[in-house]
Amino acid sequence: MLARGMHYRLQSIRAEGGPEADAFDLAFWRDATHLAFFGVELLVTQGAATLSLRHRLPDGQDHEIALLECPYPGSSFSPPLDLAALASQGGSLVPMLVSQSEDATFDACFGTNDQAPCPNGHASFVTEDATQRPGLRDVCHTLAYGLGLSAVRSDAAARIPTHLALSSGAAAETEECRIRADALACFQRQNVVLHGAAMPPDWPVALFDLRHVYLHGLPVGELTAYMSRFADQGVVRLAPFGSAPKVPPWRPRAARLARLRLGLRAVRTPSREIVRIKLEQIQQTRQLHQQLIQSQRQLEQRLRDTNLWEPAQIDADLTRASRTALSLLRNRHKGARAVIIGNGPSLRPSDLDRLQDVVTFGSNKIFLAYEDTDWRPTYYSVEDHLVLNNNRDRIEALSGSIKLFPANTRNFGYHAGDTIFAPFLPPASFEDPLSDPDFPAFSQDLSQGIAWGSTITYSQIQMAAFMGCSEIILIGVDHSYQLPSKKMGNQYIHEGEQNHFHPDYRAPGEAWHQPNLEVLERSYAKARDICAAQGVRIVNASRQTQLDVFERADFDQLFPAPGAPQ
Repeated sequence: MLARGMHYRLQSIRAEGGPEADAFDLAFWRDATHLAFFGVELLVTQGAATLSLRHRLPDGQDHEIALLECPYPGSSFSPPLDLAALASQGGSLVPMLVSQSEDATFDACFGTNDQAPCPNGHASFVTEDATQRPGLRDVCHTLAYGLGLSAVRSDAAARIPTHLALSSGAAAETEECRIRADALACFQRQNVVLHGAAMPPDWPVALFDLRHVYLHGLPVGELTAYMSRFADQGVVRLAPFGSAPKVPPWRPRAARLARLRLGLRAVRTPSREIVRIKLEQIQQTRQLHQQLIQSQRQLEQRLRDTNLWEPAQIDADLTRASRTALSLLRNRHKGARAVIIGNGPSLRPSDLDRLQDVVTFGSNKIFLAYEDTDWRPTYYSVEDHLVLNNNRDRIEALSGSIKLFPANTRNFGYHAGDTIFAPFLPPASFEDPLSDPDFPAFSQDLSQGIAWGSTITYSQIQMAAFMGCSEIILIGVDHSYQLPSKKMGNQYIHEGEQNHFHPDYRAPGEAWHQPNLEVLERSYAKARDICAAQGVRIVNASRQTQLDVFERADFDQLFPAPGAPQ
Protein backbone atom coordinates (compact mmCIF):
# COMPACT_ATOMS: atom_id res chain seq x y z
CA MET A 1 0.00 0.00 0.00
CA LEU A 2 2.75 2.42 0.90
CA ALA A 3 4.93 4.16 -1.61
CA ARG A 4 8.50 4.77 -0.45
CA GLY A 5 8.06 8.53 -0.02
CA MET A 6 4.26 8.81 0.29
CA HIS A 7 1.73 7.41 2.73
CA TYR A 8 -0.63 5.90 0.15
CA ARG A 9 0.05 4.30 -3.21
CA LEU A 10 -2.80 5.09 -5.64
CA GLN A 11 -1.72 3.58 -8.97
CA SER A 12 1.47 1.91 -10.12
CA ILE A 13 3.36 3.07 -13.18
CA ARG A 14 4.70 -0.04 -14.88
CA ALA A 15 5.78 1.26 -18.31
CA GLU A 16 5.66 -2.15 -20.01
CA GLY A 17 1.94 -1.79 -20.86
CA GLY A 18 2.41 1.58 -22.53
CA PRO A 19 1.46 5.02 -21.19
CA GLU A 20 -2.30 4.51 -21.67
CA ALA A 21 -2.34 1.54 -19.28
CA ASP A 22 -0.88 3.75 -16.54
CA ALA A 23 -3.02 6.83 -17.22
CA PHE A 24 -4.58 8.62 -14.24
CA ASP A 25 -8.26 9.61 -14.74
CA LEU A 26 -8.45 13.03 -13.09
CA ALA A 27 -12.24 13.41 -13.13
CA PHE A 28 -12.82 9.95 -11.68
CA TRP A 29 -10.42 10.43 -8.76
CA ARG A 30 -11.87 13.89 -8.08
CA ASP A 31 -15.52 12.78 -8.11
CA ALA A 32 -15.10 9.36 -6.49
CA THR A 33 -12.72 10.25 -3.66
CA HIS A 34 -11.81 12.87 -1.08
CA LEU A 35 -8.34 13.18 -2.63
CA ALA A 36 -7.03 16.76 -2.77
CA PHE A 37 -3.29 16.60 -3.55
CA PHE A 38 -1.18 13.83 -5.02
CA GLY A 39 2.08 13.30 -6.84
CA VAL A 40 4.36 10.88 -8.65
CA GLU A 41 7.43 9.14 -7.26
CA LEU A 42 10.21 7.51 -9.28
CA LEU A 43 12.39 5.20 -7.18
CA VAL A 44 15.51 3.81 -8.89
CA THR A 45 17.35 1.03 -7.08
CA GLN A 46 19.80 0.31 -9.89
CA GLY A 47 20.92 2.14 -12.99
CA ALA A 48 19.18 5.29 -14.19
CA ALA A 49 15.72 6.29 -15.44
CA THR A 50 13.80 9.39 -16.50
CA LEU A 51 10.00 9.73 -16.42
CA SER A 52 7.87 12.47 -17.98
CA LEU A 53 4.41 13.22 -16.56
CA ARG A 54 2.13 14.72 -19.20
CA HIS A 55 -1.37 16.22 -18.96
CA ARG A 56 -3.39 14.96 -21.92
CA LEU A 57 -6.35 17.26 -22.55
CA PRO A 58 -9.73 16.22 -24.02
CA ASP A 59 -8.80 17.75 -27.41
CA GLY A 60 -5.80 15.43 -27.65
CA GLN A 61 -3.16 18.03 -26.87
CA ASP A 62 -0.76 17.34 -24.04
CA HIS A 63 2.00 19.13 -22.19
CA GLU A 64 4.60 18.13 -19.65
CA ILE A 65 3.87 19.07 -16.04
CA ALA A 66 6.80 17.28 -14.38
CA LEU A 67 10.06 15.59 -15.35
CA LEU A 68 11.43 13.05 -12.88
CA GLU A 69 15.11 12.24 -13.39
CA CYS A 70 17.18 9.69 -11.48
CA PRO A 71 20.66 9.53 -13.06
CA TYR A 72 21.71 7.17 -10.28
CA PRO A 73 19.89 5.16 -7.58
CA GLY A 74 17.54 7.23 -5.44
CA SER A 75 14.11 8.88 -5.57
CA SER A 76 12.67 11.73 -7.59
CA PHE A 77 9.29 13.35 -6.88
CA SER A 78 6.92 15.52 -8.86
CA PRO A 79 5.73 18.73 -7.20
CA PRO A 80 2.41 18.38 -5.29
CA LEU A 81 -0.43 18.22 -7.82
CA ASP A 82 -3.81 19.88 -7.14
CA LEU A 83 -6.39 17.31 -8.23
CA ALA A 84 -9.34 19.72 -8.46
CA ALA A 85 -7.37 22.25 -10.52
CA LEU A 86 -6.11 19.62 -12.96
CA ALA A 87 -9.48 17.87 -13.23
CA SER A 88 -11.18 21.17 -14.06
CA GLN A 89 -9.14 21.20 -17.27
CA GLY A 90 -10.31 17.67 -18.11
CA GLY A 91 -8.33 14.79 -19.53
CA SER A 92 -5.87 12.51 -17.79
CA LEU A 93 -2.27 12.34 -16.63
CA VAL A 94 -0.09 10.07 -18.74
CA PRO A 95 3.34 8.96 -17.43
CA MET A 96 5.89 8.26 -20.15
CA LEU A 97 9.25 6.57 -19.66
CA VAL A 98 11.73 8.84 -21.43
CA SER A 99 14.85 6.76 -20.90
CA GLN A 100 16.35 4.00 -18.82
CA SER A 101 19.76 2.43 -18.62
CA GLU A 102 20.17 -1.17 -19.69
CA ASP A 103 20.50 -2.32 -16.08
CA ALA A 104 17.76 -0.05 -14.69
CA THR A 105 15.56 -1.37 -11.89
CA PHE A 106 12.90 1.07 -10.77
CA ASP A 107 9.44 1.51 -9.31
CA ALA A 108 7.08 4.42 -10.02
CA CYS A 109 3.62 5.28 -8.79
CA PHE A 110 0.97 7.90 -8.22
CA GLY A 111 0.65 8.46 -4.47
CA THR A 112 -0.51 10.89 -1.82
CA ASN A 113 0.12 12.08 1.71
CA ASP A 114 -3.46 13.30 2.15
CA GLN A 115 -5.24 12.19 5.31
CA ALA A 116 -7.57 9.35 4.32
CA PRO A 117 -11.19 9.32 5.57
CA CYS A 118 -10.80 5.55 5.99
CA PRO A 119 -7.07 5.19 6.78
CA ASN A 120 -7.34 1.42 7.31
CA GLY A 121 -9.20 0.94 4.03
CA HIS A 122 -8.87 -2.56 2.62
CA ALA A 123 -10.90 -4.29 -0.09
CA SER A 124 -11.65 -8.00 0.00
CA PHE A 125 -12.38 -9.66 -3.31
CA VAL A 126 -15.12 -12.01 -4.47
CA THR A 127 -15.56 -13.13 -8.06
CA GLU A 128 -18.57 -11.76 -9.87
CA ASP A 129 -19.99 -15.22 -10.59
CA ALA A 130 -19.82 -16.16 -6.90
CA THR A 131 -22.61 -13.69 -6.24
CA GLN A 132 -24.86 -15.74 -8.50
CA ARG A 133 -24.54 -19.02 -6.55
CA PRO A 134 -27.03 -19.40 -3.68
CA GLY A 135 -26.64 -21.84 -0.83
CA LEU A 136 -23.54 -20.49 0.89
CA ARG A 137 -23.78 -20.30 4.67
CA ASP A 138 -24.31 -16.80 6.01
CA VAL A 139 -21.71 -15.85 8.61
CA CYS A 140 -22.40 -12.12 8.41
CA HIS A 141 -25.82 -10.59 8.93
CA THR A 142 -27.36 -8.26 6.36
CA LEU A 143 -30.75 -6.62 6.09
CA ALA A 144 -31.30 -8.07 2.63
CA TYR A 145 -31.58 -11.71 1.64
CA GLY A 146 -28.58 -12.90 -0.32
CA LEU A 147 -25.11 -14.27 0.09
CA GLY A 148 -23.27 -13.80 3.33
CA LEU A 149 -19.75 -12.48 3.57
CA SER A 150 -18.38 -16.00 3.73
CA ALA A 151 -18.00 -15.51 -0.01
CA VAL A 152 -15.53 -12.70 0.61
CA ARG A 153 -11.88 -13.62 0.35
CA SER A 154 -9.28 -11.43 2.01
CA ASP A 155 -5.63 -11.53 0.96
CA ALA A 156 -4.35 -10.46 4.40
CA ALA A 157 -5.96 -12.01 7.43
CA ALA A 158 -4.48 -9.35 9.70
CA ARG A 159 -6.32 -6.60 7.83
CA ILE A 160 -10.04 -6.24 8.43
CA PRO A 161 -11.86 -5.51 5.16
CA THR A 162 -13.77 -2.24 4.90
CA HIS A 163 -14.89 -2.63 1.29
CA LEU A 164 -16.05 -5.40 -1.02
CA ALA A 165 -14.59 -5.65 -4.52
CA LEU A 166 -15.91 -7.77 -7.36
CA SER A 167 -13.48 -9.21 -9.88
CA SER A 168 -14.28 -10.88 -13.16
CA GLY A 169 -14.72 -14.63 -12.94
CA ALA A 170 -12.57 -15.01 -16.05
CA ALA A 171 -9.31 -14.40 -14.19
CA ALA A 172 -8.05 -13.67 -10.71
CA GLU A 173 -7.54 -10.04 -9.82
CA THR A 174 -4.07 -8.63 -10.42
CA GLU A 175 -1.78 -7.15 -7.79
CA GLU A 176 -2.34 -3.76 -9.37
CA CYS A 177 -6.11 -4.27 -9.08
CA ARG A 178 -5.65 -4.84 -5.34
CA ILE A 179 -3.51 -1.70 -5.01
CA ARG A 180 -6.13 0.47 -6.72
CA ALA A 181 -9.01 -1.12 -4.81
CA ASP A 182 -7.27 -0.50 -1.47
CA ALA A 183 -6.50 3.09 -2.46
CA LEU A 184 -10.14 3.68 -3.32
CA ALA A 185 -11.18 2.03 -0.05
CA CYS A 186 -9.14 4.63 1.83
CA PHE A 187 -10.44 7.69 -0.02
CA GLN A 188 -13.78 6.73 -1.62
CA ARG A 189 -16.72 9.02 -0.86
CA GLN A 190 -19.48 7.39 1.19
CA ASN A 191 -22.12 8.05 -1.48
CA VAL A 192 -20.06 6.59 -4.34
CA VAL A 193 -19.69 3.06 -5.66
CA LEU A 194 -17.34 1.95 -8.42
CA HIS A 195 -19.22 0.24 -11.22
CA GLY A 196 -18.15 -0.68 -14.72
CA ALA A 197 -14.44 0.09 -14.91
CA ALA A 198 -13.40 0.28 -18.56
CA MET A 199 -9.87 -1.07 -18.05
CA PRO A 200 -9.92 -4.52 -16.43
CA PRO A 201 -8.05 -6.39 -15.03
CA ASP A 202 -6.38 -3.45 -13.23
CA TRP A 203 -9.68 -2.19 -11.83
CA PRO A 204 -12.31 -4.23 -9.97
CA VAL A 205 -15.65 -4.68 -11.72
CA ALA A 206 -17.29 -2.98 -8.74
CA LEU A 207 -16.31 -1.68 -5.30
CA PHE A 208 -18.71 -1.17 -2.38
CA ASP A 209 -18.37 0.18 1.11
CA LEU A 210 -19.33 -2.67 3.46
CA ARG A 211 -21.97 -0.39 4.93
CA HIS A 212 -23.83 -0.64 1.61
CA VAL A 213 -23.52 -4.41 1.72
CA TYR A 214 -24.93 -4.62 5.23
CA LEU A 215 -27.87 -2.44 4.22
CA HIS A 216 -28.62 -3.95 0.81
CA GLY A 217 -27.05 -7.41 0.90
CA LEU A 218 -24.40 -8.77 -1.41
CA PRO A 219 -25.02 -8.34 -5.13
CA VAL A 220 -27.08 -11.32 -6.25
CA GLY A 221 -27.80 -12.23 -9.84
CA GLU A 222 -27.19 -9.50 -12.41
CA LEU A 223 -24.90 -6.77 -11.10
CA THR A 224 -26.74 -4.03 -13.01
CA ALA A 225 -30.02 -5.06 -11.39
CA TYR A 226 -28.40 -4.93 -7.97
CA MET A 227 -27.06 -1.45 -8.70
CA SER A 228 -30.57 -0.19 -9.31
CA ARG A 229 -31.20 -0.55 -5.55
CA PHE A 230 -29.08 2.55 -5.00
CA ALA A 231 -31.25 4.74 -7.25
CA ASP A 232 -33.28 6.19 -4.38
CA GLN A 233 -30.41 6.22 -1.88
CA GLY A 234 -28.41 9.11 -3.34
CA VAL A 235 -25.55 6.78 -4.25
CA VAL A 236 -23.55 7.75 -7.34
CA ARG A 237 -22.06 5.11 -9.64
CA LEU A 238 -18.75 6.08 -11.23
CA ALA A 239 -16.18 4.36 -13.42
CA PRO A 240 -12.65 5.37 -14.50
CA PHE A 241 -12.25 6.20 -18.19
CA GLY A 242 -15.94 5.77 -18.95
CA SER A 243 -19.42 6.04 -17.59
CA ALA A 244 -21.14 3.51 -15.38
CA PRO A 245 -23.46 1.10 -17.24
CA LYS A 246 -27.13 1.92 -17.37
CA VAL A 247 -29.28 0.07 -14.85
CA PRO A 248 -32.96 -0.87 -15.02
CA PRO A 249 -35.44 1.11 -12.92
CA TRP A 250 -35.63 -0.03 -9.31
CA ARG A 251 -38.82 -2.10 -8.81
CA PRO A 252 -39.11 -2.60 -5.05
CA ARG A 253 -41.96 -5.11 -5.10
CA ALA A 254 -40.43 -7.37 -7.74
CA ALA A 255 -37.05 -7.07 -6.04
CA ARG A 256 -38.49 -8.04 -2.67
CA LEU A 257 -40.15 -11.12 -4.16
CA ALA A 258 -36.96 -12.15 -5.94
CA ARG A 259 -34.94 -11.60 -2.79
CA LEU A 260 -37.44 -13.59 -0.74
CA ARG A 261 -37.34 -16.55 -3.12
CA LEU A 262 -33.53 -16.59 -3.10
CA GLY A 263 -33.38 -16.06 0.65
CA LEU A 264 -35.64 -19.01 1.32
CA ARG A 265 -33.28 -21.17 -0.72
CA ALA A 266 -30.12 -19.82 0.87
CA VAL A 267 -30.14 -18.45 4.39
CA ARG A 268 -32.41 -17.13 7.07
CA THR A 269 -32.97 -13.39 7.41
CA PRO A 270 -31.04 -12.01 10.40
CA SER A 271 -32.48 -9.43 12.70
CA ARG A 272 -32.24 -5.71 12.12
CA GLU A 273 -30.70 -5.35 15.56
CA ILE A 274 -27.65 -7.37 14.55
CA VAL A 275 -27.27 -5.27 11.42
CA ARG A 276 -27.47 -2.10 13.49
CA ILE A 277 -24.70 -3.42 15.75
CA LYS A 278 -22.54 -4.30 12.74
CA LEU A 279 -22.95 -0.84 11.26
CA GLU A 280 -22.10 0.79 14.58
CA GLN A 281 -19.03 -1.42 14.83
CA ILE A 282 -17.85 -0.29 11.41
CA GLN A 283 -18.42 3.35 12.30
CA GLN A 284 -16.60 3.08 15.63
CA THR A 285 -13.67 1.25 14.05
CA ARG A 286 -13.26 3.95 11.44
CA GLN A 287 -13.52 6.69 14.04
CA LEU A 288 -10.81 4.94 16.06
CA HIS A 289 -8.51 4.81 13.06
CA GLN A 290 -9.21 8.46 12.35
CA GLN A 291 -8.16 9.27 15.91
CA LEU A 292 -4.98 7.23 15.49
CA ILE A 293 -4.17 9.04 12.26
CA GLN A 294 -4.82 12.36 13.97
CA SER A 295 -2.42 11.38 16.76
CA GLN A 296 0.14 10.42 14.15
CA ARG A 297 -0.21 13.79 12.42
CA GLN A 298 0.18 15.56 15.76
CA LEU A 299 3.38 13.61 16.38
CA GLU A 300 4.60 14.57 12.92
CA GLN A 301 3.92 18.20 13.77
CA ARG A 302 5.96 17.88 16.96
CA LEU A 303 8.83 16.50 14.90
CA ARG A 304 8.51 19.44 12.53
CA ASP A 305 8.48 21.89 15.41
CA THR A 306 11.74 20.39 16.68
CA ASN A 307 13.30 20.40 13.19
CA LEU A 308 13.35 16.61 13.04
CA TRP A 309 10.72 15.98 10.39
CA GLU A 310 11.61 17.72 7.15
CA PRO A 311 13.80 15.29 5.16
CA ALA A 312 15.48 18.08 3.20
CA GLN A 313 16.38 19.93 6.38
CA ILE A 314 17.68 16.80 8.08
CA ASP A 315 19.72 16.01 4.98
CA ALA A 316 21.10 19.54 5.01
CA ASP A 317 22.04 19.20 8.68
CA LEU A 318 23.76 15.88 8.04
CA THR A 319 25.54 17.30 5.02
CA ARG A 320 26.66 20.34 7.00
CA ALA A 321 28.10 18.12 9.74
CA SER A 322 29.90 15.94 7.20
CA ARG A 323 31.31 18.93 5.34
CA THR A 324 32.61 20.33 8.61
CA ALA A 325 34.32 16.99 9.28
CA LEU A 326 35.68 16.92 5.73
CA SER A 327 37.17 20.38 6.14
CA LEU A 328 39.13 19.05 9.11
CA LEU A 329 40.58 16.29 6.92
CA ARG A 330 42.04 18.72 4.40
CA ASN A 331 45.86 18.32 4.47
CA ARG A 332 45.55 16.30 7.69
CA HIS A 333 48.38 14.01 6.51
CA LYS A 334 50.38 16.57 4.55
CA GLY A 335 53.60 15.04 3.22
CA ALA A 336 52.77 11.56 4.58
CA ARG A 337 52.84 8.23 2.79
CA ALA A 338 49.45 6.51 2.34
CA VAL A 339 48.65 2.91 1.46
CA ILE A 340 45.40 2.01 -0.30
CA ILE A 341 44.57 -1.66 0.19
CA GLY A 342 42.73 -3.55 -2.52
CA ASN A 343 41.13 -6.88 -1.72
CA GLY A 344 42.63 -8.97 -4.50
CA PRO A 345 44.02 -12.51 -4.08
CA SER A 346 47.58 -11.20 -3.79
CA LEU A 347 46.82 -9.41 -0.51
CA ARG A 348 48.31 -11.21 2.50
CA PRO A 349 46.72 -10.38 5.87
CA SER A 350 50.19 -10.80 7.41
CA ASP A 351 51.40 -7.86 5.28
CA LEU A 352 48.91 -5.61 7.03
CA ASP A 353 50.79 -5.90 10.32
CA ARG A 354 53.64 -3.96 8.70
CA LEU A 355 51.33 -0.97 8.17
CA GLN A 356 50.51 -0.19 11.80
CA ASP A 357 52.15 3.24 11.69
CA VAL A 358 51.10 4.18 8.16
CA VAL A 359 48.02 6.08 6.95
CA THR A 360 45.92 3.34 5.35
CA PHE A 361 42.66 3.12 3.41
CA GLY A 362 40.60 -0.08 3.50
CA SER A 363 37.32 -0.85 1.80
CA ASN A 364 34.46 -3.26 1.27
CA LYS A 365 35.12 -6.63 2.98
CA ILE A 366 38.61 -5.91 4.27
CA PHE A 367 37.13 -6.72 7.69
CA LEU A 368 37.46 -10.42 6.79
CA ALA A 369 41.19 -10.00 7.49
CA TYR A 370 40.63 -8.71 11.01
CA GLU A 371 40.69 -12.20 12.53
CA ASP A 372 44.30 -12.57 11.39
CA THR A 373 45.70 -9.16 12.28
CA ASP A 374 45.52 -6.41 14.88
CA TRP A 375 45.85 -3.83 12.13
CA ARG A 376 42.86 -1.63 11.31
CA PRO A 377 42.70 0.87 8.44
CA THR A 378 42.86 4.55 9.29
CA TYR A 379 39.96 5.11 6.89
CA TYR A 380 37.29 2.70 5.70
CA SER A 381 34.97 3.19 2.71
CA VAL A 382 32.20 1.51 0.71
CA GLU A 383 30.53 2.87 -2.42
CA ASP A 384 29.01 -0.27 -4.02
CA HIS A 385 25.41 -0.61 -2.84
CA LEU A 386 25.49 -4.39 -3.32
CA VAL A 387 28.37 -4.68 -0.84
CA LEU A 388 26.59 -2.29 1.51
CA ASN A 389 23.23 -4.06 1.40
CA ASN A 390 24.73 -7.55 1.72
CA ASN A 391 26.90 -6.62 4.73
CA ARG A 392 25.05 -3.75 6.39
CA ASP A 393 25.09 -5.08 9.97
CA ARG A 394 28.78 -5.96 9.82
CA ILE A 395 29.70 -2.58 8.31
CA GLU A 396 27.67 -0.59 10.83
CA ALA A 397 29.34 -2.48 13.70
CA LEU A 398 32.92 -1.79 12.53
CA SER A 399 35.07 0.32 14.83
CA GLY A 400 38.67 1.50 14.94
CA SER A 401 38.54 3.36 11.61
CA ILE A 402 37.13 6.62 10.31
CA LYS A 403 34.31 5.73 7.95
CA LEU A 404 34.22 7.91 4.85
CA PHE A 405 31.45 7.11 2.34
CA PRO A 406 29.96 8.85 -0.71
CA ALA A 407 26.63 10.41 0.26
CA ASN A 408 24.55 8.38 -2.21
CA THR A 409 24.85 5.43 0.19
CA ARG A 410 22.14 7.19 2.20
CA ASN A 411 19.74 6.38 -0.62
CA PHE A 412 20.04 2.74 0.42
CA GLY A 413 19.15 3.39 4.04
CA TYR A 414 22.67 3.74 5.43
CA HIS A 415 22.74 6.56 7.99
CA ALA A 416 25.29 5.39 10.58
CA GLY A 417 26.18 8.23 12.93
CA ASP A 418 29.91 7.43 12.90
CA THR A 419 30.21 7.91 9.13
CA ILE A 420 31.35 11.02 7.25
CA PHE A 421 29.46 11.46 3.98
CA ALA A 422 31.05 13.27 1.05
CA PRO A 423 28.79 14.54 -1.76
CA PHE A 424 28.61 12.06 -4.61
CA LEU A 425 29.63 13.21 -8.09
CA PRO A 426 28.18 10.75 -10.64
CA PRO A 427 29.39 10.35 -14.22
CA ALA A 428 27.40 11.63 -17.17
CA SER A 429 26.43 8.02 -17.84
CA PHE A 430 26.78 4.98 -15.62
CA GLU A 431 25.85 2.76 -18.56
CA ASP A 432 28.54 4.11 -20.90
CA PRO A 433 30.93 6.33 -18.92
CA LEU A 434 33.56 6.31 -21.67
CA SER A 435 31.15 8.17 -23.97
CA ASP A 436 32.06 11.29 -21.98
CA PRO A 437 35.49 12.53 -23.13
CA ASP A 438 35.96 14.24 -19.75
CA PHE A 439 35.35 11.06 -17.76
CA PRO A 440 36.28 10.65 -15.03
CA ALA A 441 36.15 13.78 -12.96
CA PHE A 442 38.74 14.02 -10.18
CA SER A 443 37.77 15.91 -7.05
CA GLN A 444 40.41 17.93 -5.25
CA ASP A 445 37.97 19.05 -2.55
CA LEU A 446 36.00 16.33 -0.78
CA SER A 447 33.63 18.90 0.70
CA GLN A 448 32.46 19.47 -2.87
CA GLY A 449 32.25 15.77 -3.64
CA ILE A 450 33.91 12.48 -4.57
CA ALA A 451 33.92 11.67 -8.28
CA TRP A 452 32.89 8.18 -9.36
CA GLY A 453 35.50 6.19 -11.26
CA SER A 454 33.96 2.68 -11.13
CA THR A 455 36.23 1.51 -8.29
CA ILE A 456 36.56 2.44 -4.64
CA THR A 457 40.33 2.62 -5.17
CA TYR A 458 39.84 5.67 -7.40
CA SER A 459 37.70 7.31 -4.72
CA GLN A 460 40.33 6.64 -2.07
CA ILE A 461 43.09 8.13 -4.22
CA GLN A 462 41.04 11.35 -4.22
CA MET A 463 40.74 11.08 -0.43
CA ALA A 464 44.47 10.60 0.09
CA ALA A 465 45.34 13.50 -2.22
CA PHE A 466 42.84 15.77 -0.44
CA MET A 467 44.44 14.87 2.89
CA GLY A 468 47.82 16.03 1.60
CA CYS A 469 49.58 12.67 1.19
CA SER A 470 52.64 13.01 -1.02
CA GLU A 471 53.03 9.31 -1.87
CA ILE A 472 50.21 6.81 -2.46
CA ILE A 473 51.01 3.11 -2.56
CA LEU A 474 48.58 0.50 -3.87
CA ILE A 475 48.60 -3.10 -2.65
CA GLY A 476 46.18 -5.95 -3.34
CA VAL A 477 45.12 -4.36 -6.64
CA ASP A 478 45.43 -7.41 -8.89
CA HIS A 479 43.29 -5.92 -11.68
CA SER A 480 42.18 -9.32 -12.98
CA TYR A 481 38.98 -11.27 -12.47
CA GLN A 482 37.66 -14.79 -12.85
CA LEU A 483 34.14 -14.47 -14.25
CA PRO A 484 31.31 -16.91 -13.45
CA SER A 485 28.96 -18.20 -16.14
CA LYS A 486 25.80 -16.72 -14.64
CA LYS A 487 25.07 -13.06 -15.31
CA MET A 488 22.02 -10.83 -14.81
CA GLY A 489 22.28 -7.41 -16.46
CA ASN A 490 25.57 -5.92 -15.27
CA GLN A 491 25.73 -8.25 -12.27
CA TYR A 492 27.46 -11.59 -11.95
CA ILE A 493 26.25 -14.35 -9.63
CA HIS A 494 29.02 -15.89 -7.51
CA GLU A 495 29.74 -19.53 -8.38
CA GLY A 496 32.91 -20.10 -6.36
CA GLU A 497 35.37 -18.04 -8.41
CA GLN A 498 38.20 -16.55 -6.34
CA ASN A 499 38.84 -12.87 -6.95
CA HIS A 500 39.76 -11.83 -3.41
CA PHE A 501 42.16 -12.55 -0.58
CA HIS A 502 39.63 -14.49 1.52
CA PRO A 503 37.94 -17.73 0.34
CA ASP A 504 34.62 -16.64 1.87
CA TYR A 505 34.71 -13.12 0.46
CA ARG A 506 31.49 -13.84 -1.42
CA ALA A 507 28.71 -16.24 -0.50
CA PRO A 508 27.34 -18.69 -3.09
CA GLY A 509 24.75 -16.91 -5.21
CA GLU A 510 25.83 -13.42 -4.09
CA ALA A 511 25.52 -10.76 -6.80
CA TRP A 512 28.47 -8.54 -7.69
CA HIS A 513 28.94 -5.80 -10.25
CA GLN A 514 30.64 -6.54 -13.53
CA PRO A 515 34.09 -4.90 -13.63
CA ASN A 516 35.00 -2.98 -16.77
CA LEU A 517 38.79 -2.99 -16.97
CA GLU A 518 38.85 -0.35 -19.72
CA VAL A 519 36.86 2.04 -17.52
CA LEU A 520 39.09 1.27 -14.53
CA GLU A 521 42.25 1.95 -16.51
CA ARG A 522 40.85 5.28 -17.76
CA SER A 523 40.17 6.24 -14.14
CA TYR A 524 43.60 5.16 -12.93
CA ALA A 525 45.31 7.11 -15.74
CA LYS A 526 43.37 10.26 -14.78
CA ALA A 527 44.41 9.83 -11.13
CA ARG A 528 48.06 9.29 -12.14
CA ASP A 529 48.20 12.40 -14.30
CA ILE A 530 46.44 14.76 -11.88
CA CYS A 531 48.41 13.55 -8.88
CA ALA A 532 51.70 13.81 -10.78
CA ALA A 533 50.86 17.42 -11.65
CA GLN A 534 50.44 18.08 -7.92
CA GLY A 535 53.69 16.35 -7.01
CA VAL A 536 51.95 13.26 -5.61
CA ARG A 537 53.56 9.94 -6.56
CA ILE A 538 51.40 6.82 -7.01
CA VAL A 539 53.08 3.40 -7.14
CA ASN A 540 51.65 -0.09 -7.43
CA ALA A 541 53.26 -2.42 -4.89
CA SER A 542 50.77 -5.28 -5.30
CA ARG A 543 52.50 -8.65 -5.11
CA GLN A 544 50.69 -9.78 -8.26
CA THR A 545 49.00 -7.37 -10.64
CA GLN A 546 47.96 -6.82 -14.24
CA LEU A 547 47.71 -3.06 -13.71
CA ASP A 548 50.53 -1.28 -15.54
CA VAL A 549 49.19 2.29 -15.37
CA PHE A 550 51.33 3.13 -12.33
CA GLU A 551 55.01 2.78 -11.58
CA ARG A 552 55.74 -0.60 -9.98
CA ALA A 553 57.41 -1.07 -6.60
CA ASP A 554 58.34 -3.99 -4.33
CA PHE A 555 56.23 -4.20 -1.19
CA ASP A 556 58.97 -5.93 0.83
CA GLN A 557 61.43 -3.16 0.06
CA LEU A 558 58.94 -0.45 0.97
CA PHE A 559 57.81 -2.22 4.15
CA PRO A 560 60.43 -4.76 5.24
CA ALA A 561 59.29 -7.56 7.52
CA PRO A 562 60.52 -7.34 11.13
CA GLY A 563 64.02 -8.79 11.32
CA ALA A 564 64.55 -8.74 7.57
CA PRO A 565 67.98 -7.47 6.38
CA GLN A 566 67.88 -3.80 5.39
